[in-house]
Amino acid sequence: MGTVKLGDFGQKILPGTVATLEISWEYPLSVESDRDGMLNASTFYCAYSYPRVSVYDDYNGWDVLEHNGRQEFYNGFNDYQFEIAVPKNFVVWATGELQNAAEVLQKPILERFEQSKQRDEPIHVATASEMKEGRVTAQQEWNKWKFKATYVPDFCFSVSDNYIWDAASVDLGTKRVSVQSSYVAGTPDFEQYIGWQQYCIDWFSKNWPGVTYPYPTMTAVQGFADMEYPMMINDSSVPDNFVDARQTADHEIAHTYFPFTWGSMRPDMVIWMKAGLQHLNFGLVMRRSGPKRIRSFLKSHA
Repeated sequence: MGTVKLGDFGQKILPGTVATLEISWEYPLSVESDRDGMLNASTFYCAYSYPRVSVYDDYNGWDVLEHNGRQEFYNGFNDYQFEIAVPKNFVVWATGELQNAAEVLQKPILERFEQSKQRDEPIHVATASEMKEGRVTAQQEWNKWKFKATYVPDFCFSVSDNYIWDAASVDLGTKRVSVQSSYVAGTPDFEQYIGWQQYCIDWFSKNWPGVTYPYPTMTAVQGFADMEYPMMINDSSVPDNFVDARQTADHEIAHTYFPFTWGSMRPDMVIWMKAGLQHLNFGLVMRRSGPKRIRSFLKSHA
């Protein structure tokens, strides 16, 4: 049947008008994790999981490229408000900001989470023992986690009842950005991810491309994809090689700028641009380059 469906709405949707689509669907999540899927028996990463309206542009017309799981969608910019219902003791991390933390978190966890948004030092929002003992989420049968994301081309989420949760923030002068990580307790490289994310977001904002990180949050989830999504990254663990692990984090966070804020794209046409620019971005940040070294580097590779 494929992943593209052509619809007939019976009447034209004119410029400047509003149309509402109501769609019911199911999304079978893969038991073998790649860009999304099962991370362990009760941890899941959900991406590319919902229907979307195809982009119509002045170059290709309607985008009818089939999605086969090995490329991203070509999307316009959107505002998202969504609810994710999960059983008690499951935590949800997602694109955007959590809107109802007080409804879904127990008081000590809520207090730590709110503190993390104003502090530089990493904090364990939820430990392994707290997750195991049911001391993290509200204890009603199901919890609805509500998120809001503004002007992004996509959203994704991850759920777990056994991953631990670290958080802090990074001060960019005009705002603080929440940085979070979700991972298996005792994973050496992921224990460093909060600091790596802080450095990376600060560096990109102040050096190259020198544009303030545009989103309110960034969350790293331990998975298998080494893949970026708006405000989320799904990275494999490299516990015996911190340089390799940090390069992956730098690279995926750099995608915030291209394609997510500079504009999405058809992956079959300009993947060289996406991958090439990211190689430059994380190459510069790994060199910890200042403005003079950046200019020198760009001139030497022109």
